[in-house]
Formats: sequence, structure tokens, C-alpha cells
Amino acid sequence: MRVLAILLSLIISLPSGALRVTLTPQGSDTLSQGALDGLYGLLLNTETVLSAEGIDLLLEGEPLLWARPGAIGSGNTAAPMTAGTTTAFDARALGELLSPWETERTDSINLQEAGASSRQLRYVLGEEGFSRVWPDIAERLDLPELGGASITGKATFRRYFDRQGQEIGAYFYAEKFLLAGVTREVRLEYARKPGGGFFLSYRALDKKGSGLRVSLHGKPAEDGWRLNGETRQIGGDAPWSCSLSGRTDGKLTLEWKASGAGTLLLERQGEDAADFTLTMDKKIALTGRVTWQEARLLSRGAAAEGKMGDVSAALARQLLAALRLYAPEDWQQLLHAFAYGVWIDAQKEEP
Repeated sequence: MRVLAILLSLIISLPSGALRVTLTPQGSDTLSQGALDGLYGLLLNTETVLSAEGIDLLLEGEPLLWARPGAIGSGNTAAPMTAGTTTAFDARALGELLSPWETERTDSINLQEAGASSRQLRYVLGEEGFSRVWPDIAERLDLPELGGASITGKATFRRYFDRQGQEIGAYFYAEKFLLAGVTREVRLEYARKPGGGFFLSYRALDKKGSGLRVSLHGKPAEDGWRLNGETRQIGGDAPWSCSLSGRTDGKLTLEWKASGAGTLLLERQGEDAADFTLTMDKKIALTGRVTWQEARLLSRGAAAEGKMGDVSAALARQLLAALRLYAPEDWQQLLHAFAYGVWIDAQKEEP
């Protein structure tokens, strides 16, 4: 997901401030009234603050889950995390790094919602050249964990320009991209027309065809964007997909396809609210409203020495305690309806 955030930042500038998001449940066809009342009380006392710098999930003012560049935690338990601040990538800096391999083309390339590119700067690198510049590219992308990658054969970069000379997108392809002992075919292409639409296409697949695919297309709408896209994790132990369609200023549908997943429908209501409907197994699991307002992200200290397992266990304990407090008769129903496996595992380990 960290890579996905970077990819999206290539197109959409993330807000400099923060938003406080509040969920208010209103109805359900699958939950008992006691479970629904408990969920209402739990969410009433929960705050979620989101920004490009991190996230705070607070329960009755105490940290339930938080993340910052380089750290993630639950309560007072924290662990280091390899991640930096998500910032837009500077394509000009990429051009400076790759200038020894630069060639110019004047082909007309269709960039879908972003129009067309009438001029491209192209860079084809062999294995030695790639190994020389890739660590710097990974650092500028704020993805140091990718700095140790290598290729077999060639890697191709392109930068796209429109008729006015504005840079509107980029392309990268490597048939054999080796990272952490796994070779994948990697392809990334994105473009955004100033004042117009955008698209993003990304895939990273191993020789069996397993891996991640991302596709996102957007056109300007009256007060937002008309979006259509899909993210898919193919193969492996837990394949899943997530599709997105609709308008950010109207109905927006988010559908997960995986074990226990469902469909989330959002319908914008004014400047700072939306109604939501969560459907699971063809039944309405939850309806309600989500609201948001400007907020401030809390400051956090450096991460203590710990592991992700410690953070997951601390989060599970806090959530279980909260469910038991707010839904003393129906907490197990809520746990099995919405919780992840780690919470269920933690429940089994309770004395």
C-alpha cells in the first residue's frame, strides 16, 4: 500500500493539512439492536485524523492506532516502519539523473484521459547504468526499501510532454526487475492533463503471473472527479481486488472482492458529509453517515524498539476491551462481523 500511495501522489497532490473523520452508524439488517447500539457508542467515542503525514485513531482520547514516517504504534507500543513522507515525485530530477542516456522522440502517443504527448524524452539503461542510478531514484521517490533492486536486460524510462511543452506524465518498464530475490515484470505509466483528466496504470508480476495490478482513470466532474479504477492482488495465499467507480461529488462505489469482503456505497451530502451503505453477502451490514472537518495531527515521539507483532497484539487487546465495554452482550457478533483475523486470534488467546 505504501507503493500505491506513492503512485497516487504522482497524480493527485495530497492535502497539507489534516481531516478528522467521524462515522455514525444508523441501521443494519444483520446486527442485533444491542450490537448496533454498542457500535454507535464505540464510534461516537472514536476519532480518526488523516493527513499526508500519518494517521491517528483515538478512542476516548487515547491512541488506538497511529502511524508516522518511520513508525507505527498502538497505545504506548510502537515499532519502526520503513516508510517516509509521501511526496510527489520530481520528474525533472529524474531527467537530471538519466541525462547521459537521453534521446528525443516526436511520436504522437495517446495518453487516454490525459490527451496526447507530442514529444517524449526516452532513456534506455542496461544493467550497469541501472545499478548506478537506481538507488538515487529510489531515494528521490522516498522508497529506500527499493534501493537494492537490480535488472536483467534493459529498463526503459520515458517522460511525456504536450504541444505546449508541459510535462504531463512518465513511463517505466523492466521485463526482469529483481528485488528481495523475486524477479518481476514491472510497468508503470501515468499522465495528467493540466485542467483535464488523468490515468494511472501499474503492474508488478512474477513469472507465474502473481502480483499487483493497479488501474485508475479520472475525468473532471462538476465539483470533483468522475473515477473508475481497480486494484488487484493476483495469486498468492490471499488474492483480492478492489474496484472504484462513480463521482467524488455524488455516488461513489467501492467494492472489495475477498473472503469476508463486501460492497461500500458512498453518496456525497454537501461539503463535509456522505451517506454510506455497507453490503456483505447480499445483505445490508451497516448504513450510516461519514463526516469530516479540518483538524491537526498530533505529535508523536520516536518509535520504541519493538516488532509489528507487538503492535498488532496491543491493537487487538484494546479493540477487544472496547467491544466488551460498549457491547457487553453482543461484542462477539461485532467481532465476527467486522474484525480481522488477528483480533479473533487474540480473543482465543485471552485467559
